[in-house]
Amino acid sequence: MLLSMYRDQPTAFQNAIIRDHIRCIGELALHLKCLDKNFNPLIATEQQACSDWPLNFPASQELEIYENTKGAVYYAKHSCLNDDFNHYSINCLRLWMNAVTKSQIGGWIIKHVVEEFGLADEGCGRYDSYIRGKEGGGRSKPAWAERIGKKYQWVALYRLASRLHDKVKRPKDTLKPKPVRTPLILMEERKLDPTLTRTALPEQDRNNCWWLKDGVNLAVTKDLDFSSWIALGDDLPPLEKLLQITKNSGQRWIPLTAFIEWSEYKSGLEYNTPYRDTWLDVNGYLVKKPHFNKALKFLAGRNYFGGWLPEAARWLHAFAGEYPWATAYNTEPDWYLGADERVQGAGFGLIHSSNEIVIEWEYDATLPVSIHMEVPTKKLFLPGDLFWNGMDGFDLANRQTVFFDPRFKYGGPAALLSDIDDLVLRLDKIGYRLLWTVLGEKRILGDYNNQTPGISYSQLAWLTKNGTIEVGSRHFFDKY
Repeated sequence: MLLSMYRDQPTAFQNAIIRDHIRCIGELALHLKCLDKNFNPLIATEQQACSDWPLNFPASQELEIYENTKGAVYYAKHSCLNDDFNHYSINCLRLWMNAVTKSQIGGWIIKHVVEEFGLADEGCGRYDSYIRGKEGGGRSKPAWAERIGKKYQWVALYRLASRLHDKVKRPKDTLKPKPVRTPLILMEERKLDPTLTRTALPEQDRNNCWWLKDGVNLAVTKDLDFSSWIALGDDLPPLEKLLQITKNSGQRWIPLTAFIEWSEYKSGLEYNTPYRDTWLDVNGYLVKKPHFNKALKFLAGRNYFGGWLPEAARWLHAFAGEYPWATAYNTEPDWYLGADERVQGAGFGLIHSSNEIVIEWEYDATLPVSIHMEVPTKKLFLPGDLFWNGMDGFDLANRQTVFFDPRFKYGGPAALLSDIDDLVLRLDKIGYRLLWTVLGEKRILGDYNNQTPGISYSQLAWLTKNGTIEVGSRHFFDKY
C-alpha cells in the first residue's frame, strides 16, 4: 500500500523522514517475504518527489519582514538564523552544503514555516513563549520542552532534505568506505525508535542477576594492604562459575559476553581517597570449525590487552527491530564500524559474538540516558529463523527467546545471554565453534599519589561439540 501510494503520487511525500520510513517498512516486508515481487523498496522510494525546483532561497532583505515579529514567528526566525538550530541541527544537510549555505537553508525554513505552514496564524505563540520562558531555550532544557514552532522547523528541514536529495548530488565522503547499500536520506535524524517497547532499564541489583554465579567480595579482603590485595589471585571468581549454564524460565542460558566490575567507590568519596577496583571482560568469539584447534593453541596463555583481538560493531541511529537486515545496519561495511575479523599474527579470523546498538536519548524523552544494547553477531542470523521480540532480544518462530540482553528486564551489568541448546545447534549449522577470552584487572584508583601497580590477567575457555564448557588456566601479567 505505502509503496504503491508513493509510486503513484511521489510529490505527496516531500519529506525525507517519511520517505526513509516508507523504504524501511518496504525492507521489512521484503525481509518477511511478504512483499509483492513487483516492488523494490529502494527503487520505489528513489523516485523523485520534488515538484518545486529550482528552490527560491529568500535573500536577506526578504527576511527583514520578520524582524519585528513576536511570539512563534520571532522564535522560529531567531532559531533558524542565529541559534542552535542553525548552528547544529541544520548540519544534517552538510552533504549538500556544496550547493547551498547555512544562511540559505535557515532562510528557506523560516519562510516555509510562515508561508506554507501558516505559523503566524496558528495561535501557538502563547505556548511557545510560555515553554521557552519556563524551561529555557538552550540545549540544557528537557528533551520534551520544545516549541510548536520548533516542530514546524523540523518538518520544513526534512522537506528541504527531500528536495535536495532529488536534485543535488551528494559528494562522496572520502573519509568513509564506499557504501554497501544506497544510504537512507537522513538516517541520523531518525530519533525515536518505534521498535522498542521497553525504554527504561531497572536499577542494577546484583542479587537479581541470576546469570551471574559468583563475584568478588571486597569486604572479605578489606584488611589487606593494597599491594597484598593486588597480588592475591584467590579472590577472583572462577571462570567455570561465570560461564556455568543457568536454568531460568524452563531454558538453559549461558553468557556470550559480559562486563562486570566490583569497586569500593561510593558517591561522595573524598577527593584523592584511594579505593580498590577490579573488573573482568568476557568476550565470546566465533571461529570456523577447521581453525578451532589452531585458534586455541594461538590464544592460550596470551595477554589479551592491547586491542589486538576483534571487537564488536556499533551502530547509532539504527532501530533495534531492524537488526541485522535493514539498510541502517548495512550501509557501511562492518569492519568500518569496529567488527574486523582479522587477528594480528594469526592465520585465521575471529568474529566477536555480539554487536552493540546505541539507543540515543537526546531527542527521546522516554529515555533517561542512552542505552547500549548487546545483540548477537550477524553470523548467528544466517539460518534465517530469528525475529526481534520488541523488548530485549530475538525469538524463534514459536516465540521462544534464544538471545537477549538481560539488562532490559533485570538490570545488572552489560551482557548477552544465549540459550545453550539453540546455540550448539546453530553453531553446527553455520560451521563455527565458540570460544571465550577473559580479560581482567585489579587496580587502585582515586589516590593520584598512589604508586601501587595494578595487575592484569587473561583466561581462555571454549564450548565443546556436545555443549559442555572447558576452561584453560588463568595467567597474570604485571605489564599490559
